[in-house]
Amino acid sequence: RRSAPGLEPPAPGVERTPAAAAVAVPVADLRRLPDHRAELVSQGLFGETYRVLERSAEGKWLRVRGDEDGYVGWVRTWSLARGSLAAAAAWRARACWRVDAPWLSGGAGGGALPFGARVARAGRALEGPLGPIGALGGAGVRRVPGRPGSSRVPQVRLGRAIVATARQFFGTPYHWGGRTFAGVDCSGLVQLAAQAHGIRLPRDAGAQCLASGGVARLAPLARAIERPGRGSIRPGDLWFFGPKEEDMTVGGRNRVMYWTGTAIPYKPGKNDLLEATRRVGAVIAT
Repeated sequence: RRSAPGLEPPAPGVERTPAAAAVAVPVADLRRLPDHRAELVSQGLFGETYRVLERSAEGKWLRVRGDEDGYVGWVRTWSLARGSLAAAAAWRARACWRVDAPWLSGGAGGGALPFGARVARAGRALEGPLGPIGALGGAGVRRVPGRPGSSRVPQVRLGRAIVATARQFFGTPYHWGGRTFAGVDCSGLVQLAAQAHGIRLPRDAGAQCLASGGVARLAPLARAIERPGRGSIRPGDLWFFGPKEEDMTVGGRNRVMYWTGTAIPYKPGKNDLLEATRRVGAVIAT
């Protein structure tokens, strides 16, 4: 397979630490430590790019930081196309299309590409960071959206659109660190659904809370429920859990879910919340 200028194909190990990398397999696991037995903290999707921070002693792992969300983890070198910062930036500028189906067959190495994977268009064909990936014809992909506007009416529509995207994951197995329809965790679901509509969010629930203004700036849940109208909850709003199960607020930092807006005012048990929960082991409405 032809490599894009400046990007080298994956290898079992590397002797030098590259400056940057792009995911060259459908899904690349990010681990907390350079060991397959270490905690899975996230997953990189095909076409996403990273800044390389360091190399493991034996050269089989690279510690990377995501260009889009800043998330850090260890990835096996066999998952990454490697090169200069300029080469990764050039690929990122071309990768302005994303997979808009749960899985798109005929991708890298014959494997299916996951929802959210980044690709480039070359006529009717699609390309990855290592060149052509097959005659997919463009079906199942959509141009990466720009950042949404700030007026109130578009925000309401945007919230409903994000919820509709999140609903597609209904029934997906819960998987700590997961970011695909094969398995997803609560913050991964939130990040993927928002990302599909041009909103960049951090990877973890705690960081997503901070990006939303932090606990001090978010409305207490009771106030949002008891005072409908201006400033009340809307579809697409994020609800967070605190350290204790009963501390459900719009400002906790341990778990996160989407408010779907199916019942206003809020009534427990009306399937108003969409989340990936470890307790049930799947994406559910509660």
